[in-house]
Amino acid sequence: MNKSILNKLTNSINNFRINSKLSINKDFLFLEPTNELLRGYCINKSGLNKMQFELRYFVFPLYKPSETIKLTFGGTILNNKRQWWELNEENGEVIAKEIASKMVDVENSFFAKIYDSLSFLNYYYKDRKINFRYYEAIALSACYSKQKNRIEILKDLKSFCSNRENVNNPFAKKIISNIELLLQSENMQTFLNLWMDENRKRIGIE
Repeated sequence: MNKSILNKLTNSINNFRINSKLSINKDFLFLEPTNELLRGYCINKSGLNKMQFELRYFVFPLYKPSETIKLTFGGTILNNKRQWWELNEENGEVIAKEIASKMVDVENSFFAKIYDSLSFLNYYYKDRKINFRYYEAIALSACYSKQKNRIEILKDLKSFCSNRENVNNPFAKKIISNIELLLQSENMQTFLNLWMDENRKRIGIE
């Protein structure tokens, strides 16, 4: 899928959205406002067919250090029961209209429940021990929303990384290092805001 076709599709999707428009950033479409959470959609192109793509919805905590936008938290918008959407010369407007309608469904269900760090924490807390990256986002959400048990959650995450995962894993080691920074800091918010600013610059959002 070349850039002009992708731009045409995303612009058409916005034309069919009545209540709110999406900001377009490469293969991503973001819901406003982009405060502590980045919420939106990713057009993930197929490597086998240049006109096929899957559409994923996601929420990404901006206060979580990351080199890229992670699609860990979210899901896939299906084309009926199929994963892949396929464009051709004639069906662009039809697909855009269908996608815009499905986006409304996602926004009325998933995104209506996750809109800040505390709602993110509450939604995903029970699933925190799926893996250490998952737990990291949840623990940092507890810190950002200034929960009383945030120190306990950070220490539990550190133990989880050390005991359940390979301590030599570079990602786990970096998480442990960041946990120690937060635990030793007199003001956790300083680091969380720094990581947020770095993510915003990397992604290219205000």
